[in-house]
Amino acid sequence: MRTIRKVSDKDLVQISKIEKECFPEPNYPYFFFKQLSSLPIDTFQVAENKSGEIAGFCFALKSDIDKETAWILTVAVLNKYQNQKIAKELTKSVMETLFSAGITTIKLSVRINNENAIKLYKGLGFKTSQTQENYFHDNELRYIMSLTQ
Repeated sequence: MRTIRKVSDKDLVQISKIEKECFPEPNYPYFFFKQLSSLPIDTFQVAENKSGEIAGFCFALKSDIDKETAWILTVAVLNKYQNQKIAKELTKSVMETLFSAGITTIKLSVRINNENAIKLYKGLGFKTSQTQENYFHDNELRYIMSLTQ
């Protein structure tokens, strides 16, 4: 059994470890999560096991340019907990939070070779809207996917 809930300061060390395991380079540093967790947002969420271990996390931010759009910036689940629908639960929870706050379009970027993530996002209704080269200056192609409610 696990709980999806808003992040707290006590989660940040575990989140930083998950980030490094899931995204060796580039990844967000610990201080980024510390600063993000201090913002008044409900879209930084974790999946916590009954033992208190954080199995994964997801966060999204609203766009400053288009007030009805938000971006899911990261979905990450520890390898030992993958294929248990945790990423789907986290993503759906964050999506519901965004839609209930008046967001009508959610976007994200994903490496074109990340077949599991693409399958997850398509299963949630996202569609590929464009392909971009060198999106993170890492010489990799990425899909930009979007979902409009």
